[in-house]
Formats: sequence, structure tokens, C-alpha cells
Amino acid sequence: MATKDMLLGSGDLYIMAYSGQIPEDTTIETEQNMIGGIKGGATISYTPTIYSVSDDMRRMKKSLITAEEATFKTGYLSFDLGEIAKIALGSKLEPNYLSGKSKLSVGGGQTITEYVLRFVHTMGNGKKVRVSMIGTPVSGFELAFSPENESVINAEFSAVPMNAQGQLFTIEVSNAE
Repeated sequence: MATKDMLLGSGDLYIMAYSGQIPEDTTIETEQNMIGGIKGGATISYTPTIYSVSDDMRRMKKSLITAEEATFKTGYLSFDLGEIAKIALGSKLEPNYLSGKSKLSVGGGQTITEYVLRFVHTMGNGKKVRVSMIGTPVSGFELAFSPENESVINAEFSAVPMNAQGQLFTIEVSNAE
């Protein structure tokens, strides 16, 4: 019997502004695009809406997909205003490198930025599982300052079609690098 791979663990998340096409792995998977440590793993969800019709005698049935939705959810530990700005709709980041102060103003915006999301899980055997999606942040965020627990920023992105065929995301497995 052939052995099968088993996924265990979390991975790295890279986010960069979408400019019309998904760049090569080496362009996406850089330190600059990497979100801080993942906490609680990551989840990709795919939900089709199916319409079915059958005749009165139940001898014929036809089904088709009328809509599709995909979401990507994760939590991360880094506290970086630039990363929070990516999930805070209507935000404006004002870094002031000379004074050492930065300010994130949230609310009042009208446009939603699309991002390239790349989640990379490295299996124990060195194979890489890459999930790629173009997404928009959809759930805002909650930032809890708790004396007992670390602050985890939860992010949720809704998939935007990647091409004219309506593809929502890809999952790619590659040999050890």
C-alpha cells in the first residue's frame, strides 16, 4: 500500500497588495511580506451553493453550482500597525520614522484593497503546501489586551475570483526545496 502524506501543524502567511497578477513564489515569500507568527493555525473554507431540480417521479435530476464562496481565516501574534492596517478597512497608517511615532486611524474609508495571500505549510518531509488566494479583509479585527493571554489579531479574508473562469484559490504541493 502506498504511503500518504499527513498534514500537521501551521505555517507562514505572506500578504502583499494585489497588482493584477499573482507574482512568483520568490516575490511573495519574502520577509517583508510575512505576517508575524501564526497563532491557532489557519483555515480555508470553500462553500458552493447548489441548485438541484428533479422531475415529479424522481427519475431525472440536474444539479449545478450557482455561487461559490471561499474564506481564509487565521490569527497572528505580531503587533505591527502596518499589518493591522491590511485588515482594518478604511484605515490610514501614518508612520513617522523621525519621531519614532506611528499612528493608525481606523474608519471613514470607502475603498477595499485586494491582497495576494500566500499560506505556506512545510511538511515534516520537506514538501511545501502553498495556498494562494486574492482576498479582501472582511471581518475587521479585535485587539484584546489581557494580562493572562497574548494578544492575537484574527484576520478573515474573502476570496476574489483569480481569473475569468472564477477560480477562487489554489493549493499546490511541491517537493522538498
